[in-house]
Amino acid sequence: MPRSICSFIFLSIIAPTMALAAKIPANEYSLGDGRGYINIWPVRDGSQAFLIHNDGPNGATCGLKGVLRDNKGKVGSPEKSNLCLLRITQTGLLSVSVKREANSPSCSGWCGPRVWFEGAYNVPPKGCYYMQIRKKTRRVSDLVEKKEFDAAFSLSKDLLSKCRTELPDSTKIYQTNLLAMISAEKGDSARCLEYARWVQKQIPVRDDGQPAEDLLPAEHAFALEQRAKADALSERCSGEK
Repeated sequence: MPRSICSFIFLSIIAPTMALAAKIPANEYSLGDGRGYINIWPVRDGSQAFLIHNDGPNGATCGLKGVLRDNKGKVGSPEKSNLCLLRITQTGLLSVSVKREANSPSCSGWCGPRVWFEGAYNVPPKGCYYMQIRKKTRRVSDLVEKKEFDAAFSLSKDLLSKCRTELPDSTKIYQTNLLAMISAEKGDSARCLEYARWVQKQIPVRDDGQPAEDLLPAEHAFALEQRAKADALSERCSGEK
């Protein structure tokens, strides 16, 4: 076979692979469990803008904004004194991998304590993108405040069902306690107990009533508050059976 034809066939085979490596479908990809996301924008002038946001304990976050070209992400510091270099690759139709380049300077300056951005990110289920979840949780709180319990119950249960893989444990616990409270208000003791006891299992306590796990201050306060609510609801609904 003539060399020119072989070259044409070879290029025809690898060209799509090269194009795929150089361009990642624009979308939001989630790290799961409410830990964060990466937004990747469409190609413009040969590169793609991206934004990484991650949430950690005690309100700590990661925030990295940069430019992606040929799977290489570059994040500049505000002082422009150093760079954080990333490797961002498409690992599946709906997934990407984010890693710090081995030869990159430390990227810790973009992150608070006990929070990091490396890992496998996947496109969330429909309706479960980061800002969509935040909007829905605020809506649930508004409905509860207005005592529109039926609507609040429906939205909270839908959120826990459809977006469960994208929710942090704290949100799952808080929303489940809300379901227990609404069930109690509606006189559904069996359902109230089911939800309250689930929360109790998520927050085991010692004999002194303190959380069994070692937690950061904010996590500790949240656990105490939510466990106390679950205990009160469990007692209330047990007495109503």
